[in-house]
Amino acid sequence: MANAMTQPYSRIWGACVLALALVSCSRAPQQPPDLGTPILNRIGVAGDKKDIAELRSMAGEVERAGATARNIYGVALYYADPRDERREFVDTFPTDPRGIGHDFYEVLPRVAHFGRWYPYEQLVSIARTGDHDAIKKLLRATSNSDGIIAEIFGDGVTSVSAAYPASTLSILGSLPRAIGDRVALSGYPWCYRNVKILGVQAQTQRQRVLQKEVAISRRRCLM
Repeated sequence: MANAMTQPYSRIWGACVLALALVSCSRAPQQPPDLGTPILNRIGVAGDKKDIAELRSMAGEVERAGATARNIYGVALYYADPRDERREFVDTFPTDPRGIGHDFYEVLPRVAHFGRWYPYEQLVSIARTGDHDAIKKLLRATSNSDGIIAEIFGDGVTSVSAAYPASTLSILGSLPRAIGDRVALSGYPWCYRNVKILGVQAQTQRQRVLQKEVAISRRRCLM
């Protein structure tokens, strides 16, 4: 797909229009609604202000509050201090459907102003630097996403695999079989003509299987 890497935001905007009833994609309300969860609202307010000291003072309370609070907290920390919190952001980025979909897509925009798309785009940006752990998280997250989120991650896999084909294939081969197979057979990331991981010298039988699955996905896209 020739424009997979160059026009991801046109598709995102289209999805935003469809989702307008839930939340504005260009700007969240000036006052996020109270969800009845004070810790989430406090995280959102401190994150919007980039008040890193206030955020760090909440660490113990966040840990006790559960997975959703921890997921939102990790994004808020990175938004407030991307230089020092980059590793923590990658390490704590959720790859399960609830974290990716519910916590980031539904909850985050309701408690903070810094955007529905922020965590997805930031993980992709870090992966594009060749960061091993971010690429691994991106592949795992891709296997558990759908809709517009899958397209964002798919664009990320497309660009990362083009820039780092050997590393991408190696990391893909290190994932549990079911996860690796879902990514390799997912279609969208491989819908362009020059899929570089197909030209990498496979080091294991597992990598050769994944290359065959990616080739199947590519053929289906180009038919």
